[in-house]
Order: sequence, then C-alpha cells, then structure tokens
Amino acid sequence: MAGEDYYIDLLFYNIKLKCYVVIELKITELKKEHIGQIQTYMNYIDKNIKTIEENKTVGIIIVKKNDKYIPIYRDIEDKFQGFFGTKVKLDAGERKGKIIIQYNSNDDLERILGLIK
Repeated sequence: MAGEDYYIDLLFYNIKLKCYVVIELKITELKKEHIGQIQTYMNYIDKNIKTIEENKTVGIIIVKKNDKYIPIYRDIEDKFQGFFGTKVKLDAGERKGKIIIQYNSNDDLERILGLIK
C-alpha cells in the first residue's frame, strides 16, 4: 500500500459467509488508530483481493482491557444480517457472548435454520 510495508496479524476466510476476516491483536486498550488500521486492511482486501462474488471483509480487533483480552468487531453484525436476511445482534462478553438472530415467523425460522445446516 502506497510503497510501504504493512502486515495483517491474522487473515482468514469464512466459507459460509464468503468473506475474508482480518484479525488484529493488540496488547493495549482500543485506540482510535486501531480502527483506522484495520479499516485500511479491510479496504485493501476488498479492493485488491476479494472477488465480486464474495462479501465485504470483516474486521476483528482483539484488545487488552483490565488484564483480559476482548474482541471488538467491525461490520460483523452487518455481515450476519446480510447472510441471514434478518436482524442480528452480537452480544460480546469478556469470556463468551451470544449471537441473537431475529425471526418473524416459523417459516422464517425454518429458512434461517436451513442456512445454518
């Protein structure tokens, strides 16, 4: 990028969501520049690596807070909402979390379960 070397900490590909996942590991609390950094990586991958059939890149920053490491998600709820076609809320805790998927009828629930299988 612009003649300088930058290195992504971890890069994965999610087959179900059809998107790249950038993970940045930080030993400090979240800083504004961390968000800018991961957004730069996400934009680069979307522009130069992903194909038109793939979804936009997801970013996760893992930061240290109170001597614990917690994930900060960039655009992940949007990705899940696009995949499931309904509202999705990500409730991340310090050690574990929940993904809440909204459905509007039994048929909608069956459709969502079919996507997961």
